[in-house]
Amino acid sequence: ILEALRGEIPNLVSATLERACNLSCSHCLFQDEHSSFKASRQARVAQIVENLVRQIPTVEESSRHAPPAFLDDGRILRQWHFELFDKIRAARPDVAIGIIDNGTYTNFLNEFKKRGLRLDALNISLDSMEESHDAQRDPIKKRAYRDAVHGLEHGREVVKPYVKGGRVSSLMTLTCVNYHDAGDVADFLFSQNPHQSAKNPESGERFSYADELVLSTMNPLYEADFNRNVGPHDLEISKEQLAESWRQIRQAIVKHPERKITLRIYRNA
Repeated sequence: ILEALRGEIPNLVSATLERACNLSCSHCLFQDEHSSFKASRQARVAQIVENLVRQIPTVEESSRHAPPAFLDDGRILRQWHFELFDKIRAARPDVAIGIIDNGTYTNFLNEFKKRGLRLDALNISLDSMEESHDAQRDPIKKRAYRDAVHGLEHGREVVKPYVKGGRVSSLMTLTCVNYHDAGDVADFLFSQNPHQSAKNPESGERFSYADELVLSTMNPLYEADFNRNVGPHDLEISKEQLAESWRQIRQAIVKHPERKITLRIYRNA
């Protein structure tokens, strides 16, 4: 496998454009720290990313025959990111642009409209229903769930239409706090989004909050995450709890056959 990988040309550039996040999720690497903008500017991150994106192979050139893409994998959007997105679009209009966000990208809805920017992919972190979602955050920041839902409500406004390849996805990290909410999260995400029900007239367009649900266990690379406590429990999901999540995921797949539900297991304690 390693030998085969050496012969592959990557079709994705993934960059953490902002190291900080305002929600301080207990299970997440990104915390409420000082913005990394100055460090990014000093390191010329924008220019480096643009240069890398220019080098991504086209679909025809790729050994994987996969479309080229760029992903901003921080958790919060900043004003200077738009300038980079514009440069990527100008240099490589064939490159799909996606972001991972906590929902607060909605602070820039007017910026999206002004620039005429439509993303190819928007990934919103929604870790469970409101009680469990906020339980994994800083107690004084109980707006986290509302921010995430607000982001999902407006997702179709900043993403290309579904029939043109645009996708709104929701990311859920399974922990001992939210493992029992997998089914409810799927039902919510795939229900009709009333905020969008009268918009997006393109034929075949979807009006749900999301097109896809991606669930994952906690990444073991960040060992400090496993030492944080929420109440009397460690955050990491147990085998028994994962079994319950898996039961609900299977039910959701049957209940929502036209939707994509993915489970990624990084670690099973």
